[in-house]
Amino acid sequence: MSTRRTLPFLVAVETDPLRYHGEHAHLPSPLPTAGAEQVLAHLAADLARLFPRVTTHRLCGIGALYDQAQILRPDWPLFSALADVARRRWKKDGESAGIMGIGAVDGRMPEPGLEPDPDLPPGILLLLPLQLQGPTDELDALEEDMEHRFMEEGQLSPLSARALENAFGIATTHARFITLTDLRAMLKLQLEHFGFTALSDLLDVALEGDAAPRDVHAASGQHFHWDGSAVNATFETFDHWASEGAGSETPAEGLVEAYRDWTREHRRMLVTLQAHGVSVRQVLAGSGASLEGVFFEEDAGPAAGQAPGVTEHDGGDLGTLVVSVVHDGRLKHFWPLAPEGSNALHAHIATLGLEQAVVAYPGATCIDPAARRLAPDCG
Repeated sequence: MSTRRTLPFLVAVETDPLRYHGEHAHLPSPLPTAGAEQVLAHLAADLARLFPRVTTHRLCGIGALYDQAQILRPDWPLFSALADVARRRWKKDGESAGIMGIGAVDGRMPEPGLEPDPDLPPGILLLLPLQLQGPTDELDALEEDMEHRFMEEGQLSPLSARALENAFGIATTHARFITLTDLRAMLKLQLEHFGFTALSDLLDVALEGDAAPRDVHAASGQHFHWDGSAVNATFETFDHWASEGAGSETPAEGLVEAYRDWTREHRRMLVTLQAHGVSVRQVLAGSGASLEGVFFEEDAGPAAGQAPGVTEHDGGDLGTLVVSVVHDGRLKHFWPLAPEGSNALHAHIATLGLEQAVVAYPGATCIDPAARRLAPDCG
């Protein structure tokens, strides 16, 4: 008796860039079961024209569109959820072959892992997951054929493309079958085109589940370490960055802008890795200590006669970069480590008994360029 496996692949839908992404973009709602089955029937016909033998296998498809970040996650959780639902239903129905469209009931998918992630703003490219189940040797051969033929012959028929448009209420510019390998290659080219080679490397090792440790350095000097299960992202405060870290060779007059650039890319890397379901830990440069919580308190030493006060260092498009506090004769810097970190650190500062202290909003990042350190004010 031959072993059986599943073969995941996708329909990639390129949407109208003026209507379906941007600041207020939202994913189209999942289809009800009947709608999912109608769409899948069209897709199955297109697939059978390419590979007639697929009709001897089980084909399952989800009546929902997803952002690529939800597809490309370690251990492929969306396809695992799809396989679980399909396995339960086919076992109950006793079918040896056929198609199964999985849709929403009362607006909810039958498995939490199949819900489109509401925290991912959709881009131009949306994806509909499909999966075949059948004998391992037959699907191995079919997978190889898909890798060779989808890019040349995988365009959906006009009838299927219209079915997608009508079902989801979208406009499409292109719709085609692709493999997971195709999708990964597309993302890699996109990231490298925009200068994010380090991010591409990290996603590769995470998706592969590579057990070998790996160090990755980004273009602006950010350091990331893959330990076999998670990414350790080195966080550099301004003082460390400017004196010992990635900015130590930066001229004094360019320190502020260069550190903002470093911070912007650091945050972008973290957000993208987390969107792809990669476990990320931040560690403090110099000590390697794990940074827990949503903000970090840095003790910068004696305040050198400074009066108690609070300074909000402006980071331009980054918002508040850091908050400096002079309290009990010491200078401390409070760094947000996550989007919600700014509110949390302000709530903490409010408990320090600084009601009479001066609060400054200089509209700049205050530094001592000679000392290459943050300053408690811009005076």
